Amino acid sequence: MIYVDGGVDTATAQAVPIFDGYKNWFAPLGLNHQLAQDYPEKVIFCGGVDQIFHGGDGAGAEIERQIKELNARSFKFYNAHVRGGWRCYDEDVAYPKYRKMLEHGVNVAQFHKGGPLGQQNMEELYCYDSQKDARDFPEMKFLIHHLVYPFLGQAFSIASRFLNVYLVASGVMKMSLIAPAMVAGWMVRIMAEVGSYKVIWGSEAPFHGGPDVYVEHFLELQVPEEMQMGYGKPPMGLKFKKRILGLNFAEMMGIDVPAGGAARVAE
Repeated sequence: MIYVDGGVDTATAQAVPIFDGYKNWFAPLGLNHQLAQDYPEKVIFCGGVDQIFHGGDGAGAEIERQIKELNARSFKFYNAHVRGGWRCYDEDVAYPKYRKMLEHGVNVAQFHKGGPLGQQNMEELYCYDSQKDARDFPEMKFLIHHLVYPFLGQAFSIASRFLNVYLVASGVMKMSLIAPAMVAGWMVRIMAEVGSYKVIWGSEAPFHGGPDVYVEHFLELQVPEEMQMGYGKPPMGLKFKKRILGLNFAEMMGIDVPAGGAARVAE
């Protein structure tokens, strides 16, 4: 779906450690690692651990194992659960994970934020806890997913003030097909408040189907003129879109991009 029909150059296979109602997590570790093994030149493996599932010492040991044995290049965390959660700034729970990652040369931590996947408490998925950790670990890069929808304003504020906090547009870009004005509004706010260098594309494939249709629609998406005037920003140019569609993440992960980028988004 992604590589045969989707025209994708590089992607991340993310394990998602949600075990509330899932026997083998929401996005199983083993299957995502297998995808990365099947497409080693195209897929970056993102590991996943959780304090409640693995326990305190177990989470650190699992981070080390996934880096050494599975070549995890980043880690996905989900800190809201029906049975309780943990905060990104918790010095006893979260900080040992960051230190273990840095000890083994991995500095990209990704978090599900915004809408819960189930009956977890929504307040545990606010992005307020993505500030102290960013201050305390400037060498880390913290990626908060889904634009933290529906808490976009807070997310934009945090990403604009902390150089190492990035927004990931995963799971929300599908709305451009049915509510293009709403997504255009998000994009013009990003241009005005955050900047194109702080946003990363996320397809949510295969949960939302192949990513190609969303990429093509985003390339065609424009901000209505009255909205441009209202925010004092120009239309979304190709340079803005190219950064979101891959250049930002490529720079973050040390991926070489051919001159001009992918053919369909070349100048």
